[in-house]
Amino acid sequence: MLTPLEFSLVTLTPPDPNIIVYELVLSTALCCVGQTICWLLTPKDAKDRVHLADLYFSCLWAPTLSFTAFKATHELNQSGVEGRWNGGSYTAYIFLLVYIGGNFAHIPVTILKKQTTLYKLQMFLHHAVSVACGIRGLFRGGGHFYASLSGCCELSTVFLNNLLLFKEWQVDKRLQAVNGVLLWFSFLILRLVLFGYWLYLYFTESAAYPDITGYNKLEAYEKVLYPGSVMILTGFSVKWFISITKGMIKTLTHGQDKAYKAASEELRTRKED
Repeated sequence: MLTPLEFSLVTLTPPDPNIIVYELVLSTALCCVGQTICWLLTPKDAKDRVHLADLYFSCLWAPTLSFTAFKATHELNQSGVEGRWNGGSYTAYIFLLVYIGGNFAHIPVTILKKQTTLYKLQMFLHHAVSVACGIRGLFRGGGHFYASLSGCCELSTVFLNNLLLFKEWQVDKRLQAVNGVLLWFSFLILRLVLFGYWLYLYFTESAAYPDITGYNKLEAYEKVLYPGSVMILTGFSVKWFISITKGMIKTLTHGQDKAYKAASEELRTRKED
């Protein structure tokens, strides 16, 4: 493993490629082991055992990504424009390893899940573009701020995991409603607003400071890949946000309907008495 001292906060010198490959393989292997353990812990008679095991795994994976993404974003943002574009940090390095390893481990999970072909294709596209950006960031040794900033969206996955677990465990409807509202707000702030800010900052800084950012030195595919991946994620997030909004409204109104019916029944009973 690289130590914090081996990683400068502002550098274009990438780490040893052999170390990166080794640690990327190790991260993927650990994530595969984690998925397997979660699968073994799920009930054999579960309706969709692969989905449930993936949900258990995500309950550990998403918080890890969220913590490292927020920490790395804060660290690299302190270095100004140069740090945001050319900086690398040990925390961001860990974030990218865990993120990429988890996505590789998720490939067979996506294939085995009981989901529509369209949804699986969306997931593969999502994984492909984000992993391509992450791998480039690992070997380049810089640009970790923007990778970490986009990774902050994974905090919304924590509430999504809660939503699915609460339904699986049949948790109190009121708690589900509270989590649904938190999920809605997290998706709004940590995906729609965050990705919009990401694109604004990226294009603003690249235009205002082409020399400091090194934008003119980026390969042509990088200039398309980085913002393009965020645009794709924004499109998916808008689609999912609409579904989440409909689900939240349904949950809240259903609760109100039940309360209204209960109150009406109580009032009717009192009148009869």
